[in-house]
Amino acid sequence: MIPEMVDLINAVRADLAERALPSPVATLAVALDHSYPEGPAYEDTLTATLLDGSSVEINFGSAIADELIELADTNRDIGLQEFIITLIKVPSQPTRSYTVSWFMDVEAHSYREAAEKAWAAQRRQGTTASVFTVEAPDGTRVEVDLTEDTETPVA
Repeated sequence: MIPEMVDLINAVRADLAERALPSPVATLAVALDHSYPEGPAYEDTLTATLLDGSSVEINFGSAIADELIELADTNRDIGLQEFIITLIKVPSQPTRSYTVSWFMDVEAHSYREAAEKAWAAQRRQGTTASVFTVEAPDGTRVEVDLTEDTETPVA
């Protein structure tokens, strides 16, 4: 990471530590405008996404402005304009192992031919082979229709 970005992140963190926000800031959206003859400028109010998923507009002081301008000035060659500063990595939902089944009746001479026909039907452009039975680790079964965007419990 470039040193100016580290300085900017540290300045943002120091500023945010003094604010009474309802939730920690996860990301901060920054936009720089290079159209000014005297050099790049940025919006005084930046959009912060909080860890709880809500957004808030935050007006930062001159310390942040100074760091943003230095970052833009020292990296003119990359045309830095809009970027997101990630302050907190939001953990993703843990994955679970699902069993997914797709059923169809096939007329064939062998197991392999039946499988090949089913596979071809599923991959054919414009196919209607879009309904799957999905079983969760706890045994719950749901029918998912990808064309209808529906999930129906299976008894």
